[in-house]
Amino acid sequence: MVALLALVVLVGGLLVLVVTQVRAGAGDLSDEGMAAYDSLRQFLRTSPLKLTAGEFDQYVGQAGQALQDASQQILSGVAAIGSAAGHLVAGGLLTLFATIFLLIDGRGVWHWVVRLFPRAATVNVMVEYVASGRGKARRAGPATVHGAPPASA
Repeated sequence: MVALLALVVLVGGLLVLVVTQVRAGAGDLSDEGMAAYDSLRQFLRTSPLKLTAGEFDQYVGQAGQALQDASQQILSGVAAIGSAAGHLVAGGLLTLFATIFLLIDGRGVWHWVVRLFPRAATVNVMVEYVASGRGKARRAGPATVHGAPPASA
């Protein structure tokens, strides 16, 4: 319980730190953005394009209108990318989780998988496993897998 409380306090503290740092740098970021916008305007005015302030404002307005018109498509694309990234992260975590359990108790996992097969097929599955060189040569049959005596054929 103490560890959970400590985790909540730590995460809350980190969140407060991030928010204060972003708020402190927001003014500088705004100033730098305006300076970059003004330098772009100046560059386009002196470039071979020789754009006037009115033409520049017209192009910026058209770009803004195009973004507003296509906002639904843009948002659906961003949502699709976010969903794909989420699935990728979830798949990676599941793979990591499965790998850890296979490294910790691979033989136990294998025996659990073998128990999913019908009793008659269990012997064949275990014999194939031993014959492939991945398993140790030992008695492999329903008695070792299921804990019950072998079924008579």
